[in-house]
Amino acid sequence: MPSTEDIQELSRYKIVSVLGKGGMGTVYKATDPFLGRDVALKVRNPSDIGLLEWDEKSHGQYLKEARLAAQFIHPNIAITYDAGFEKGLFFMALEYIDGNGLEKHCKPPELLPPIQIAENLYNICYALEYIHNKGYVHLDIKPANIMLTQNGEVKLMDFGISRLLKDNPEKDSNASGSLYYMSPEQTDPKNSLDRRSDIFSLGVVAYQLLTGRRPFQGEDPYQVFYQILHKDPEPILSIVPDIAPGFQAVVCKAMSKQKNERFQTAKEFADSLLPIIKRTDSKVIHKQQEKKISYVKRLFLFRHFQDSDIEEVLNISSWSFHPEKSWIMEESENDRNIYILALGKASIHIHQDVKILKPGDCFGEAAVLHNMPRKAKLRAEKDCVVMSINANLLNQASPQVQVKFLREFYMNKTVQLVEANLRLIQKKFSTSEPEMKFGTDAFQK
Repeated sequence: MPSTEDIQELSRYKIVSVLGKGGMGTVYKATDPFLGRDVALKVRNPSDIGLLEWDEKSHGQYLKEARLAAQFIHPNIAITYDAGFEKGLFFMALEYIDGNGLEKHCKPPELLPPIQIAENLYNICYALEYIHNKGYVHLDIKPANIMLTQNGEVKLMDFGISRLLKDNPEKDSNASGSLYYMSPEQTDPKNSLDRRSDIFSLGVVAYQLLTGRRPFQGEDPYQVFYQILHKDPEPILSIVPDIAPGFQAVVCKAMSKQKNERFQTAKEFADSLLPIIKRTDSKVIHKQQEKKISYVKRLFLFRHFQDSDIEEVLNISSWSFHPEKSWIMEESENDRNIYILALGKASIHIHQDVKILKPGDCFGEAAVLHNMPRKAKLRAEKDCVVMSINANLLNQASPQVQVKFLREFYMNKTVQLVEANLRLIQKKFSTSEPEMKFGTDAFQK
């Protein structure tokens, strides 16, 4: 029987390198020559299986994981392409993610900015909401099972112990989950588990990402279980004093000992993160909903948006007032916001070039779409009202709102490219010899 150490090829997949090893097996970077793409090939240790021939009863847990993961198609869940059994080895071919697990960002100096943590949690909440609505719970939410891509996206993975939500769920002889991230109900296999167990575990992940330490610790599993069941963790603000108090409240609610005191759905958890991500409106326009609706309806950008679409846009946007001659956006800022000028007049500065923006113009979308630092500065030429939308919030908006935004962004970019080409043509011919002319007089000779 081959080991996972010496395989160079499995099924049609050619091994490139080792991505990681664990007690259950090895994950390789591999290529699929038939489809011409890279995959993450998850290969189980033969000692975990112990059979050369396929036997569904003996391999049932692995087959269950593959079949379950293959059902989930969501932008924040790693895709399962294929699974099989060959040469005594069970394997799964998964989406190859160019990035790393969030465990890399659980200790200083690799901690992420709080706003980015909130954005990542928001997206994982929607991945969980998707799974829960399909009738499943993950039960192994931890930093190592959340991948952060080079483009700043997060992907949930590893459904090895996930189970179907039932009125009388299957009972295991052992507690299920990863020790430090278990919910109180997971510490006893006699307890029934539901979506709120995942919410607790994600709260633990949030705590660790913010503070750089686990909320529940101990020298052995029983000490950790005792803390999970009976002890409140040290307040986040005592470890990270400059964090938004609202953020601490959200994490504490997610980690409530009693299930009925937590967020009851992952969507509720996500909604509680909205104020942290989208920032607070300027006092000048705070709570002036009718005025915001009036601004939006007058903008050409939103001409195809229905009233329900506008209401959704307002829910995920923040509004700010900028006095004349102030800078709205600085160069090299690497945030995830798209800005729309709602009122006033502004100028965008890219090196020596200056362009005037009018109400309805958007800016900053290129940096977000291509995950790159901003190369422009934005200045208020007159008093301005600016609407900003975080790209992570937009990614979880309804499909019709996403499609309408993308259409407008690409139309806007097309117009900008045409204008740029016209300027280049004009510049070229303005510096050419005198006989190079356009117009009817060019044909009179």
